[in-house]
Amino acid sequence: MIVILEYNSGIPGVLKNALDWASRPRESSVISRKLVGLIGATPGGLGPVYAQMQIRHILKTMHVPVLPFQKVLISQVHEKIDSNQKVLTDKRTKRYLQSYLPQFINWIDRSLVLD
Repeated sequence: MIVILEYNSGIPGVLKNALDWASRPRESSVISRKLVGLIGATPGGLGPVYAQMQIRHILKTMHVPVLPFQKVLISQVHEKIDSNQKVLTDKRTKRYLQSYLPQFINWIDRSLVLD
């Protein structure tokens, strides 16, 4: 699972650098063919749409399958968490995450059977 914070309509440079390092050498990459789910958050109103598009493209290039059709795009994240207690307070977002995680696990289980 990769959790992304979107900055300036993209992924943070540190995350891109970490993915670049993990993808080398290509023949024995530690990330190649690992199944990944994506969760993104941003204080903006649109949600991390651009960061998710960017990281999906990067991961595809690295031969990393990403859970298809499912996107967790949390907008205005600063209004949905209690920063003192470090907990998610938004019920709608919490319900969506609770439905997303079983789908991700099911996808992994199905993919392992196909291998």
